[in-house]
Amino acid sequence: MGDGRLHGALQGRERQNKARTLRRGFVLALLIACSGCATGTPIGSAGLDRETLTGSVPPPADDRLSDEMTIRNAVSSADLAALGAKPLAWANRDTGAAGTIDAVVEFKDGGTVCRRFKAVVENYEGVRLHSGTACLVDGAWRMTKFEAV
Repeated sequence: MGDGRLHGALQGRERQNKARTLRRGFVLALLIACSGCATGTPIGSAGLDRETLTGSVPPPADDRLSDEMTIRNAVSSADLAALGAKPLAWANRDTGAAGTIDAVVEFKDGGTVCRRFKAVVENYEGVRLHSGTACLVDGAWRMTKFEAV
């Protein structure tokens, strides 16, 4: 009977030792696995990487200016005789904006050829009506007025 108790006590102690060894092994494995996440550089002092360029995001563009140029190009290249009273569709693939141009009227301002128009601009900000004027200055069309109505 005494030997049975001794044998049971030894088995209990062996189980405790095995459990302790397993816990220590688990903690050691966890420390080894996490050590790859740590670096010697403090997070705040890492700085901004200005050398790596991915090219996945295009540089920001002035959407309004790009849309104005697209509308100016449509107004300046329109054949007014063929257009008549029909609206002229336009779209800017760079900004995703689109719309129509109406009421294009050509006139002369002190000898300069200009075209006055109304344009609907539909973009991520909503739908807005604009009025504008484009003039032929020194051989190139320039937007002299473009504003929301």
